[in-house]
Amino acid sequence: MYSATQIVFLIVFTAGTVLYLFLLTLFAGLRRRRPFEVVLFLTGIATFLIYAGKLLQLNIDIYFIYFLHRGASIPAFSAVLAGTITAIGAALFPPLLVHVHFEYLRRLKKGQIPRWIYLIIGVFYLPAIFELALVGKLFLKLDPREFISLHSMETWQFFPWFSLAFCLSVLMQLFFARSENRVSLTRLHLALAATFAVAFAFGAGSRAFYFLMLIPGALLGYYIIRNRFLAVGVQRNLVITVSLAFLALLYLTLAQRISEWLEPYFPPVATRSVLIFVLVVFFGPLQRRVGKVLQRAFRAEAEQLQRLTAEIQHVARAGNLAELIALAESRIRESFSLSGVRISLHDGPARPATVSGNAQRFVLRNGPAEIGVLEAYFFGQALSGETHAALDYLAEQLPAAIDLCRLLDEKLRLERELAERERLALLGQMAASVSHNLRNPLSSIKTLLQLQLENPGLPASARPDCEKAIAEVDRLNTKLTQLLRYAKPAVRAASGITAAVVDVAAVATQTVSLLQHEAERRGVSLTLEGASEKAEAAATEEVLSDVLSNLIVNAIEALPPGVAIVEKRLAEIGATIDCESPVPPAAGGTRFVVMLKPVGAGR
Repeated sequence: MYSATQIVFLIVFTAGTVLYLFLLTLFAGLRRRRPFEVVLFLTGIATFLIYAGKLLQLNIDIYFIYFLHRGASIPAFSAVLAGTITAIGAALFPPLLVHVHFEYLRRLKKGQIPRWIYLIIGVFYLPAIFELALVGKLFLKLDPREFISLHSMETWQFFPWFSLAFCLSVLMQLFFARSENRVSLTRLHLALAATFAVAFAFGAGSRAFYFLMLIPGALLGYYIIRNRFLAVGVQRNLVITVSLAFLALLYLTLAQRISEWLEPYFPPVATRSVLIFVLVVFFGPLQRRVGKVLQRAFRAEAEQLQRLTAEIQHVARAGNLAELIALAESRIRESFSLSGVRISLHDGPARPATVSGNAQRFVLRNGPAEIGVLEAYFFGQALSGETHAALDYLAEQLPAAIDLCRLLDEKLRLERELAERERLALLGQMAASVSHNLRNPLSSIKTLLQLQLENPGLPASARPDCEKAIAEVDRLNTKLTQLLRYAKPAVRAASGITAAVVDVAAVATQTVSLLQHEAERRGVSLTLEGASEKAEAAATEEVLSDVLSNLIVNAIEALPPGVAIVEKRLAEIGATIDCESPVPPAAGGTRFVVMLKPVGAGR
């Protein structure tokens, strides 16, 4: 009933149909919403249609004699359907094969590809449009004879496009092999290049085509399962389940074929019953084998989850909460092949989502209190059970890492503050020693100068010089006082200084008048604007006078910005200072903006 050639091609067409149906099942549930995955899925559909159409046509040919022997005729619709399926797959295969290679190139180049590439893709799609129109026209006739030339794919409308598609595929795969950094992917691209090269050498219409096109599907399936290619093999339980389902389907198909071959000797029902009973004998070993595979997959997933948790804990020990959140989002997204991850804390700033689409929320709890939420954005319709369980586990572990990070951050802050206080205490001791050693000589110098001014015999020309010397001694004493004040441990507003209501304009006017003479002596123009406006602030007159006098003196002496005394004194009353240089629009000068707390504002 069957010839040797028919048996061989029956096996090849069945294998091709089942193989690409298996890949389509994986892609349908797990493919990403990106152009490359979509085009790859469509290419798999086209290849599946070619094998499915040829398998249906071969079965029609096999049963042709069977129908004639019983005086029946071949149903025209079955023959037309087989030809239509094959022709549709053959029309779409060349442009989709070219398109999927250029989409992979765009993925490697992160979207940076020339626009003329899309023109090449469009050129390949044009013949497919005409071929599909022809197929539709022939389908309406329901004449099986019209599809005889389309079954073999040897006609002019198929052969040149298959050949060009294979030629371009070889060149692109060689380029991919040179561009990849991973050895496993380089081997994949070289194997695909060799397969397409042999297919190009034999031609699209040869029977070798059906053998060769099994290789790309088998390679993709292998790399998806073993190397997680395209992030599809992450969910191993689904892969194993689908594999077992297709193995069962193949066995049932084999049982059907064997019952047909043995029909002259045994009833088909008896043959199928025996073969199904034989399967029961192997159920125990098969169950143990599948159990071991699932156990290894579980251990691999558990180890990956432990490594991820350890990495998050390690980063948490650095005490940087922003860095911890960023790393957790990135590593969770990569580990589970998600489109995006967002971790939002209730006491933190609102963070916008980076992606849109389907999302699953996991609540972060610290004891009974809810502290935030982990949002996982995924591809497809739903998360798999194992991914959901893993994310649920991470949602339980993250609050502990966040608490650890915050505690260490507070510890580091306190350590820095303690170190600063120790530094200031040491500086205070040094400043007290310097002040003690300098103030006594300065007091003696000032006393001698004042005695000279009281001497009636002092020449008139020397009197101004003595007065200037006394003023400089007073200024040095003021500097020593400021040095001692700066060297004291920082006393914040919450630690003792009580702010009062101060007239800022009055203090500013008094400070400018005291320093006006020094500015004129150095040739600096010192003016005060807005002094007539009354402005009250929560501060002390001493602190505000210190801040303004230091700013003015530093400006007069052309010291660089960033005065330490000013910053410390402002911190005592909860105020801030900002420096702007140069000042627009003149692009010259420097502006210091002191922000005081308004009267009645909380600390």
